[in-house]
Amino acid sequence: MRVGLSVLMLYFVLYYFVPYLFGVTTGFFYLDYLDGSPNMHAAIWFVILFGVLFALLYRYLPKLRIGFVDIRFTLLESGLVSLFVAVVFLYFSFLFQQDYGFQYRHKGDPLSDSAPYMLYLMLIRLYINAFIVYCIAVLHQERNLNNNNKLALLLSGVGIALSASVSFDMVAIVVVFMCLASNIAPNFVSMKRQPGMRVLFKSLFYFFVIGFVLVLFGTANKIGFERAVDYLLHDGFGSFIEAVMARISIFLFSLAKVMDEHIADFSFQVAAIMGNLENLQFRIGVLFGLDIPRPELASTGRINSELIYINANDRNGATPGLLGSMFYLPLFPLGLFLGLLYSLFVVRLLDGIFANKSRLALLPVLFLMSVFQTTVDGFPDLANPISLTFIQLMFLIFVRLNVLVPETRMRV
Repeated sequence: MRVGLSVLMLYFVLYYFVPYLFGVTTGFFYLDYLDGSPNMHAAIWFVILFGVLFALLYRYLPKLRIGFVDIRFTLLESGLVSLFVAVVFLYFSFLFQQDYGFQYRHKGDPLSDSAPYMLYLMLIRLYINAFIVYCIAVLHQERNLNNNNKLALLLSGVGIALSASVSFDMVAIVVVFMCLASNIAPNFVSMKRQPGMRVLFKSLFYFFVIGFVLVLFGTANKIGFERAVDYLLHDGFGSFIEAVMARISIFLFSLAKVMDEHIADFSFQVAAIMGNLENLQFRIGVLFGLDIPRPELASTGRINSELIYINANDRNGATPGLLGSMFYLPLFPLGLFLGLLYSLFVVRLLDGIFANKSRLALLPVLFLMSVFQTTVDGFPDLANPISLTFIQLMFLIFVRLNVLVPETRMRV
């Protein structure tokens, strides 16, 4: 199976089907901190409909050939640009650690009230994500990283460790050091053999261990490390599962909620687009030191947060996921049509980056899924070219151009 399709399937299983199956057997009692009880059954049928339509498009829609792109970029191969960016990223990460520690996401100030370097740190991190994707792709092609890229990768890993603020940062750190150790253990990145039962059980074991670490870090990010350890270890395995399900059910709940209440709400959907345009003005102001007030509902994630949380606050942000985002565009089913085409574009983009037929190991796929999330969750934010969604997409396209074989042309 191609890498892009594997990432999409993991995304759907993890964020839609697993929460639904667990929820229907338990009554979704662990979602009592969210507002209302939307129709989860209708939501999962929409997920299935999207999956069927996507499969048909993936199978039968011809790839777009960008004929004027017939040369291969070499900026990432030399490693000099990435090394410079990694040094700057490490510097900002040191500042971040001194000012905020590991709790910025939930206890730090809003962006407009944060240290001036925060926006730059966020934007540079998107480049670092793309650079790690490039390194995985090079190793997946059974090539070696040069010394500049190895050093840039090491500095990037240290920077991520210092500026970690979300659970998936832990996956990024591990993947970085897996790439650095690829000469010693090449199977850390690519699996040379077809997975048997032993590999399957090892993958499941690693999956649960990784899940525990992610939930532990995410909880510590909110309430502190000691309290998080006490919560997860003393409240038992059941509490751990509930915490996991509460975190990964947001996309399914958001989809069900917006389908129930705003499927044909034109004013609500236009407000989401206008919020992104206002956020564009605000971020331009931050970059150039202009005094532009921060909009209250500046992104799809902020609007969705107000929709789903009982007690949404200034620090809450909850992107509605790929499918929920479709209802933040006017004139449904236009959102479904655009969401299908956009997700197909991103999946084929990943397919092109990882053209080698060998399988990726579990952790690199998890990391790619986190980058995929940044690119598709809240995709109406593409209306803002300084949004994280838009910039992450541009960096992925940049990576795609850097892994092209010279005589081939870019296809998506």
